[in-house]
Amino acid sequence: MNRKRMVFCLVGLCLVCCLAFGVFAADGVGDFSGTWILDGKKSDPAPKFIANLGAPGSADRGGGGFGGGMGGMGGGMGGMGGGMGGMGGGFPGGFPGPKSKAPEAPAEPPPLVIEQTAGSIRVTNTVNGRPIIENFPLDGEEKVEMVPVPNSEQQGKKKTKVSLKKNKLKIQEVTETAATRNEIKKEFELSDGGKTLTLKIKTTNQMGMMVNQTEQKLVYHKP
Repeated sequence: MNRKRMVFCLVGLCLVCCLAFGVFAADGVGDFSGTWILDGKKSDPAPKFIANLGAPGSADRGGGGFGGGMGGMGGGMGGMGGGMGGMGGGFPGGFPGPKSKAPEAPAEPPPLVIEQTAGSIRVTNTVNGRPIIENFPLDGEEKVEMVPVPNSEQQGKKKTKVSLKKNKLKIQEVTETAATRNEIKKEFELSDGGKTLTLKIKTTNQMGMMVNQTEQKLVYHKP
């Protein structure tokens, strides 16, 4: 009798596992779960500045703000040139300076860990040595919550939308206060038979009449 019960329990457990793994296949949804290692050669080292625009619908949208930003970048390059000149003057006659220690190899970036079930996705990233854990339900509903604003006593209204279709996971987060609107769009895409994960991040930050936008692409592989 005990043996029969054990057999039934094992069969039931196998059926549950098969159903859990079959949910993604039935819906044609990719499996994002796993530990992902950053490919530094194929990834952007930092967010790229797109533009510094006027507020949506304003007359100065585009031209003036972007030109000012480029001018600032030009000034930075000039400062770099002056620094290089100073280094050349330190060793007259072209003789090499004293030997310095070889630079240490950069530390390996922490992995991106994703846990996926039929109803939610959990993303764990490490920033400055601290794990940042985000949980996203996959019910298709918009999530609205009040969140604290850094360096302020105010709270902001945060709206989160998540969509998962085939090999793409899209997350949109918008946080608004009386004076600011910050939007983050993340698109996770699987390729190479599920062995490569490409994450595209676009941010749009508005404060008053100014709107700043950045983009970044990160490429991960499974070990």
